[in-house]
Amino acid sequence: MSETKYSPMRAGWTSSRFLTFPLRILQLLVSAASLGLFAWLTYHWENTQVHFGLALSALSVLYLLTLPLYSFSSAGSLFICEFVFFLLWLAAFILFTYLFHDCYSWGTRRTEFHNTRCKVCFATIGTSGALMLLFDFTYALCLHNILLPITYSVGRNYLWVPFSSFGARLSRGNALSVSHARTLHSPV
Repeated sequence: MSETKYSPMRAGWTSSRFLTFPLRILQLLVSAASLGLFAWLTYHWENTQVHFGLALSALSVLYLLTLPLYSFSSAGSLFICEFVFFLLWLAAFILFTYLFHDCYSWGTRRTEFHNTRCKVCFATIGTSGALMLLFDFTYALCLHNILLPITYSVGRNYLWVPFSSFGARLSRGNALSVSHARTLHSPV
């Protein structure tokens, strides 16, 4: 078994806990707010597109709450999860912008409930856009702080194996940076 010596590659300020941890907290808070908005909208208005938003919000909250378990996963699977959530929130933002952009012109009868529903629709557009941008930013941080350091330090073979199998450690709680051990064993 051959040993590879290297110095761990740090991403600098982008891997700082002062950036990554508040970013994940903000993602969780906006996802929870989005879940509440879509739940209210689903209760008052049955629509399959609204159900898509509710399911996506619930999956986002579940994903963000289970991030500490991703230390047993691989860098490639974490990157794919971030990219898929970015694409899903992009699709949700486009869908809800198309559906709800003219909600004030729905019908001729204006009631307080109609105005409240329009405000909630606009809030769902805002949270969808915010989550799209947040997942885009974390997807880029995952690429910069996890995939590139692992690829340059030990090679592409290690992108699909668990972090612990080659001595790397994913930051718990935010899963946006990785720290390496000094000595790694290359696969046989």
